[in-house]
Amino acid sequence: MWWLSLLATLGAAVGVIIGVTRLFSGGSRYRGLQAWHHYGGLVCAPFVLAFVFSGFLTMDDGTLLARGSAAAAFFADLHRLSFGPLAAQPMLRTIVIVAVCSSGFAFSLTGAALAWNRLRGPVR
Repeated sequence: MWWLSLLATLGAAVGVIIGVTRLFSGGSRYRGLQAWHHYGGLVCAPFVLAFVFSGFLTMDDGTLLARGSAAAAFFADLHRLSFGPLAAQPMLRTIVIVAVCSSGFAFSLTGAALAWNRLRGPVR
């Protein structure tokens, strides 16, 4: 199921490209929940991209990166957030993981709410 991870990586990358393009083409014209989703997405983009890309690399059969290589180990550590001060401080690592997951959950909820509103159509 590595292809599902690749699809998530590409979807996240396209979202970042759209968000950055909209930001630099005269600023965000979004209001309300759309603005929260836009700015939240830009803030969370590095974490989301790193997480889904490292997930893709851990699902890889060894075709992209040879198993046991330094790059594969780096991406596995990135996916588990087990590097640097986070590896030495389990409580700090847990706090960071909960904060990142909570941010991702809130970001997903805004996306789901926006999609629901879009699918529901204009209220008359």
